[in-house]
Amino acid sequence: MEVNCESCGHHFEVPASMKGGMFNCPKCSKLQSAGRNWQDKIYYTCYWGGVLLGSSLGITAIVNSSVPLGIILLIITGILAAIFALAG
Repeated sequence: MEVNCESCGHHFEVPASMKGGMFNCPKCSKLQSAGRNWQDKIYYTCYWGGVLLGSSLGITAIVNSSVPLGIILLIITGILAAIFALAG
């Protein structure tokens, strides 16, 4: 299983049997966990939920004759989605 250290970014492999377990990075020795599946699922659920909500509000505003507000909502949603996609 491929892992990136959360502290120093070192890329290395750990046995698949360690998924969900704790280990130390061979480069910086920082203790961390492998395979944070539940955290990743929560992150992606919030990410896509935010994208869908923001887009829906923007499109609804445009359809209801609030074009400037709708465009602003779509732009803000796009910018935030890009930021969180790069950070996450």
